[in-house]
Amino acid sequence: MKKIKKIASIFTLMAICASFAAGCSETEQSDVTEIVMWSKDSSAKAVMMELMEEFNNTIGKENNVKFEWVLKENSSNTEFDVAMQNGEDPDLFPIPNIQKYVEQGYVASPLDYPEFAPTVEKNNLLVNEGSNAVNGKPYVLPVSSQLFGLAYNKDMFKAAGIVDENGEAKPPSTLEEMVEDAKILTNEAEKEYGIICPGKWSGWVDFEMMYTSVGSAPTMGYDPKTGLFDYSMLKPMFQAMIDMKNNGSIYPGTEGMDNDPARARFAEGNIGMKFAVSWDVGVWNDQFPAKCDWGIAPVPGLSEDTQYYRMLNPGWTVGISKRNIEEKGAEAVALVYNYLYSDETLARLYEEGMSMPFRSEITEMADPEKIDKKGWSDFAEILKISKQNPLSMFSDISGESTLAEDFVNKVWTGEITVDQFLAERTEIQNKGIERYKELHPDVDTSARIDPDYDPDDRLIK
Repeated sequence: MKKIKKIASIFTLMAICASFAAGCSETEQSDVTEIVMWSKDSSAKAVMMELMEEFNNTIGKENNVKFEWVLKENSSNTEFDVAMQNGEDPDLFPIPNIQKYVEQGYVASPLDYPEFAPTVEKNNLLVNEGSNAVNGKPYVLPVSSQLFGLAYNKDMFKAAGIVDENGEAKPPSTLEEMVEDAKILTNEAEKEYGIICPGKWSGWVDFEMMYTSVGSAPTMGYDPKTGLFDYSMLKPMFQAMIDMKNNGSIYPGTEGMDNDPARARFAEGNIGMKFAVSWDVGVWNDQFPAKCDWGIAPVPGLSEDTQYYRMLNPGWTVGISKRNIEEKGAEAVALVYNYLYSDETLARLYEEGMSMPFRSEITEMADPEKIDKKGWSDFAEILKISKQNPLSMFSDISGESTLAEDFVNKVWTGEITVDQFLAERTEIQNKGIERYKELHPDVDTSARIDPDYDPDDRLIK
């Protein structure tokens, strides 16, 4: 194994010289291999510094390997490209474009090296072409998840009598209940509203309707059996949003409401519900500390008997420099990689509210007493009933308006109905499939069709 970075202090060198002068040959200087990881995640700095120090004082010290975590918060993708081209790439790094980096030979797959087996065997669960895999081969592994839920104000629910047999706040389990609860919770005279929607936020439709529709629909509008889109299955969620708009239970001013102001309004305690992503836990604990008692419930399903697995977006490990692993050898790189993505480290990141694991069993390893962020354990429960959406067919809809734009500009304004909207978007998306095939005739899309697919398999039993 070639060591490309040698670390020795002047004091150590002086000691060696002195020992030779004294005729002593017992002291030997060992080379240390430095493994560098770049990251853009500034929120992880404190815990990564701790992990780096612990590794260097234990495993790293025992194996002559030094781990260095470098924050590149404001770096552009160009900086990564230049580093790669100049042979100055770090050993571990986030991959902005996996297809490009793999094709240019910059990235190694952990599946090709037995040294990475401890991480590969537990986390080699997904082959998501274009996200973590190229030509069916994974280059990064799923280790974390982004989850979706419904934040609810327990104080308002109790005050409105929406409680269970024990008198505790009872969040809606179906879309019909959500619409009913929103109306009950609304008291315009007291400026209390059932739900708030950040219509100005660019992610509103995707995060608060598309992703949350998985629960009342088996997928996010794609049928793996036919290989075609069918957005009609999304009607229950989109119609529920329009129904709440029409019955006056949505906080006024949706069109001008961005997500931060919406989250701040919920924190004030006069909003009954808001759709939330797992990252919102940090917002209501730290950025906008909630003044009410609140919790996170699963997004509502279609009915009590029809509850599909909720949406899970995977988060990935970092890329591995192919050049550096060939020069330094896989052993040193894998030592750091396996440490960072071990069950113990992932459980610790979960305990500290930094990362929701991809595998639910990791949350069972954590110490509940160390979890001090309200709502975090609620999302851990949602993880147990969440799955990744099936891969959909590639579709080229360049030149068309987006689904989000059409909903805001046509449906929210009342220009067309939800049914018309979903029919139009289905046609656009399926025409895009044909266009993509014409432009990319050599791309194998067979993995995106499953002749044995049964939507009932996605029902929570």
